[in-house]
Amino acid sequence: MSDGGRVGARDARDTRARSLSGPLARRSLTAIASYLHHRSVSKPPTYDALLVRALAAELTSRCSGRRVHWIRFEPERRTVVVNVGRNALRWDLDPRAGALTVEPARTREAGVTMPRAARIAGVSALPDDRILVFDLEVGGDGPLRGWQLWIELLPNRRNAVLLAADGRVIAELAARPDTGRMWEPPAARPRDGWDRPLERDAFVALLAPAPPAARERALLAGVAYTSPINALAILGEAADIADPVVLESAWQRYRSVVDADLRQAVLLEIDGGQPYPVPLPGVDATTMPDLLTAFAQSAAVVASTTTDRDAVLRALDRRAQHVEKQAQRMRAQLAGARDEADRARHAGNLILSHLREVRRGMSEIVLADWNGEDVRVVLDPQLDPAANANRMFDTARKRERAAERLPRLIGEAEAKRSRLIDVRDRIARDEAPLDAALPFLPAAVATGARAAPLALPYRRYRTSGGLEVRVGRGARANDELTLRHASPDDIWMHAQGVAGAHVVLRWGRRDENPPAAEIVQAAALAALHSRARTSGTVAVDWTRRKYVRKPRRAPPGQVMVERTRTVFVEPDPQVEERMQWN
Repeated sequence: MSDGGRVGARDARDTRARSLSGPLARRSLTAIASYLHHRSVSKPPTYDALLVRALAAELTSRCSGRRVHWIRFEPERRTVVVNVGRNALRWDLDPRAGALTVEPARTREAGVTMPRAARIAGVSALPDDRILVFDLEVGGDGPLRGWQLWIELLPNRRNAVLLAADGRVIAELAARPDTGRMWEPPAARPRDGWDRPLERDAFVALLAPAPPAARERALLAGVAYTSPINALAILGEAADIADPVVLESAWQRYRSVVDADLRQAVLLEIDGGQPYPVPLPGVDATTMPDLLTAFAQSAAVVASTTTDRDAVLRALDRRAQHVEKQAQRMRAQLAGARDEADRARHAGNLILSHLREVRRGMSEIVLADWNGEDVRVVLDPQLDPAANANRMFDTARKRERAAERLPRLIGEAEAKRSRLIDVRDRIARDEAPLDAALPFLPAAVATGARAAPLALPYRRYRTSGGLEVRVGRGARANDELTLRHASPDDIWMHAQGVAGAHVVLRWGRRDENPPAAEIVQAAALAALHSRARTSGTVAVDWTRRKYVRKPRRAPPGQVMVERTRTVFVEPDPQVEERMQWN
């Protein structure tokens, strides 16, 4: 975005920062940062009384005198489409939507066919309200009867109603069983200043008795044309400081907003893009030719983010399926772990009881069980009989440890899947932003970035001390990480004696090693991303990256390592959860 598109944002922030100091300045600027924070999910535009008033003026200038051939109500989509000459205004009135778009009108549309020579006489807005009224001239050479189209843009009651001159309901988007076929306009409850902006004394008298934290509520309850869109921008430091002097500046900002020339239009950088008829102090904005263009731009942002949201939802579904498959594999391992342990221990005891029959070099042997049955035992030909028996006992102990650990790991996987489904459902219902997916997905997916999957060959984590840890994503990615994404003095790690990921702890200091706690946390990731992940304790070798080299013609992921040290860690999945990069 070019600097020319910004509307007073930097100057407003600088002026405001200079006017405050100390803790109060930090509080005020924190509140503004929270107010201006761009949510991960771009939301449809919000309507307030000021925006509706300006929209009525713009539609009057654009549409007055234009022919209206038809008006189409789409209850399933909560949409009303109004033919205006060769174009059509489309309002999405779903409570979670609100887009206003202009599209070419087709000559024949299903809907309410208007009487001959129906035209728009003008568009007005109810004072300090979010209701637009299209006045329609219906007749031949002159106005014979006055019809009206009411567009209600209230948060929880969005509707469109076409009325005859006598108040009879011709068509409506959402039925109102309590009123029948005669229209009853909503009761007017304008706030102070609905007919003319409040003078300074009245404004200050209204807000001065309220403590700073309650002034936003007092402003919204008592002053016309204020809303959650503009309230904090109007109050400024008055939302933090009790001194009545700051209310003078707030009143000046209030006048600049509600008394502005509403023929301008901006796109406020709130929720991905909020159309508005006036720039707000301290809020970044882009100037627009008119409000309809601002609405079109906002709709494009929302449509883009909706696509990104769908991608995030699909990614969460895939992640939940992946976690469920992991849990299924662990359940299968658990089901056979005890039996495998018993068989391995039994085979070791058989070897010890038949030492004269077992010889080095054998790959298998059939031994008589104590029950008289023959048992086939697979041997390692490189080992002597005693070593083969010890290998069987080691296998039995590993299976027993797995049987002890797997129920906890299965429970954690099931809990993680439940959290994934919960986050997915809350994002789908717009109850959570996209960044709620960050703990479960790569950042480029969770923030809706329009890109292919991450090009980096590693996952990123952070230790409790703030050091970055990089974990390779596969055999070829391991080579990329070690050879191209690590510095010579970084700490390189790998689980001892088993296949697994290369792990790099970013360090870069030649004169000292990282703290022991940082090494243990990074080593836990190396254990978790190896085939020893279900073991009770895993030996992890570590050294400086400069002591790792790739032999010529070695297969992907295979390296030669020198000057290694070993640390023993427990592969605890909760460690990985705590070290998520965000």
